[in-house]
Amino acid sequence: MAERNKTLMKKSWLAVIHVAAVQLGLTDEEYRAILKRRYGVRSARDLTSAQGKDLIDYFKSLGFLPVRRVRTCTRCLPRPKRDAIPMDVVYPASPGQLAKIKRLRDDIKWWTVDGFSGWLKRYFNIERIQTSIEASQVIYGLLRLWRSQNKCKCSLIKEG
Repeated sequence: MAERNKTLMKKSWLAVIHVAAVQLGLTDEEYRAILKRRYGVRSARDLTSAQGKDLIDYFKSLGFLPVRRVRTCTRCLPRPKRDAIPMDVVYPASPGQLAKIKRLRDDIKWWTVDGFSGWLKRYFNIERIQTSIEASQVIYGLLRLWRSQNKCKCSLIKEG
């Protein structure tokens, strides 16, 4: 089992090594010359784990900046920016907005039978969603409620 974990770690280091070579702008010949000069191998695949870590440290000394990818749940991904709606125009809630509200409403655990309608009345002072602006506000509120219940800790979400 330990051998398998060692192999998986080395594969991830191989990816980092190749990203570093690209980020530093090394040609294939320069990259292979570094491998040959420092470790006596032609391919990074032939490096041991210690040599792989050393090579990554060497690339860092040359200016490589590893970037850690931030993973987030799909519900918390930022949505694309849209044009602002003029103040005197009122649009009805779109079918997409209503579908998203229904999905979120079904995912949230309500403590009473009329939980969602009571929540709408209490926080938005409305009986049903009619306008696009109301729908956007309800979606935002439901997302926050869903995140709270599911203890979502996405790093892309800024606590306001």
